[in-house]
Amino acid sequence: MSPFLAFFRMWRVWFIQGNQDIRLRYKRSILGPFWISASLASLIIGLAFLYSEIFQQDVRSYAVFLAGGLIAWNFINATIAEGATMVIDYASDMRGARMPLSVLAGRVAYRNMTILGHNMVVGIATVYLCGFTLTPRFFLIIPGLIVLWVFAMAAGIALAPICARYRDLPEIVRNFLQLMFFLTPIFWLPSQAGRRTLFVEGNPFNALIDLVRAPLINSDYSNGFVTTLSITMAVTIALAIFSYLSTRRKLYNWL
Repeated sequence: MSPFLAFFRMWRVWFIQGNQDIRLRYKRSILGPFWISASLASLIIGLAFLYSEIFQQDVRSYAVFLAGGLIAWNFINATIAEGATMVIDYASDMRGARMPLSVLAGRVAYRNMTILGHNMVVGIATVYLCGFTLTPRFFLIIPGLIVLWVFAMAAGIALAPICARYRDLPEIVRNFLQLMFFLTPIFWLPSQAGRRTLFVEGNPFNALIDLVRAPLINSDYSNGFVTTLSITMAVTIALAIFSYLSTRRKLYNWL
């Protein structure tokens, strides 16, 4: 069974396991996954008051921009970091039964997409509390989330086998993500990049964030959005295909 078909035929597996992961993570917790949303809300409030003054921005406009960026980044960061280690984390499950990589990637993507849905409540609340309203353009977030789901799965399939073979790579991935967090316009505005437009127009993470942020805050997509996003998706999917084809016969030897 190809990994593409396995994702659809075994959808109950990643759906049930993703829900189980969330329940186990927040077992005996009152708010459950909404603790992440509560933490995000407090982070937005604190940073908006401080950084809006540092960057000389209107606090309400900056809070909305910050909320959109953090919601998207939390999903991207989590799916890449967890996707890179999903073979290592679920090695016992793979030893017990043949588990296609697409099912593991679906589990990681679904779990984090559910958390993104919880965080979206904070984003929508921030928009309204800051005096803005959602427009029909907000519904562009639906195809944006589909693209993010595909990216999350492709990134996991591309990274997981290599990270299972070379156990130092997950740390490199996490360090790289930490670096990109500061090089991507999440805290700072794209207009503040000055001549360093590459950090905005050529930044694949900025294009991925815009899939959520632009519809949420009713802003324009960044310059070069379509080109950067298309290249990012094409390269990620190509790497996923190459990684799967070159490691599928060796993967279980690396568990």
